[in-house]
Amino acid sequence: MKEKYYFVIGEKNIVVAETIKVLENCGAAFRLLEKPYIFTRDEEEKLLAQGFKPVYIGVSYRSDTAEYNRVEDSVLYKALQYAQKEFSVSDWQYMVMEYYLGRFHLDWSCNLRKLIAAGNTRKEILELQRKNREVLGFDEEAEKSAQNAVDEAVNRAGRRKDFLVVKWNYQTENGDFENWLPILDRVFWIQNFVNVLIITPYDAAYYGYGSIAFQIICHCSLTGCAAGNMAHFLYPLSEDDILRTVCFLKDESTTLRKEGLLW
Repeated sequence: MKEKYYFVIGEKNIVVAETIKVLENCGAAFRLLEKPYIFTRDEEEKLLAQGFKPVYIGVSYRSDTAEYNRVEDSVLYKALQYAQKEFSVSDWQYMVMEYYLGRFHLDWSCNLRKLIAAGNTRKEILELQRKNREVLGFDEEAEKSAQNAVDEAVNRAGRRKDFLVVKWNYQTENGDFENWLPILDRVFWIQNFVNVLIITPYDAAYYGYGSIAFQIICHCSLTGCAAGNMAHFLYPLSEDDILRTVCFLKDESTTLRKEGLLW
């Protein structure tokens, strides 16, 4: 018996956008949520009572953020299964799905390296990154400001780019990892690792090494949170916080290089 899925869709990326096309074409039951992408327990119970099996995609509440280990667990597979379409996934398509689904444990840079190791060109991956940011809602202004900010950071860093401090004049909507992709996607191609502090007039974030992320929070006199290799600050950094954080990042990056952890 065919599963009676009901797709509940919140935050989108390029894989989710393709999933929506499949659902629309086959007349599947689904709902697009508005920000902040919340789906309550009461709403879920109503679906269950009607015999539906909910599938959550980028939903803030009741979302299944478990790592996908098999292609059969992906939302795109479920949508194609519902549409009774043959699912023949290439190695490239599978890795792309793995790349975006990896957002839950922030292994974005690791999965990008997998795409490169599999023989995909820089041009192909850059286009994939661009399309994903477009689906996420970044406009031309955000892209230009991000490029300018990264260029300025590289010029300040000079020859050695063990770490970068990027000053980005852009208001991110929240601390979600995806909000920093216009910077991170570009920095990835500059460093063989990613060890970057991003500062905006509204907030700041560090992406790189988990131990540094935790220590940066400890060195700043404000509320923050650490998730994996990322530290996000909930308030603007004061000048003292910036100086203290940059000095700490410089010292730690020097130590990492000596230990062979930067290459």
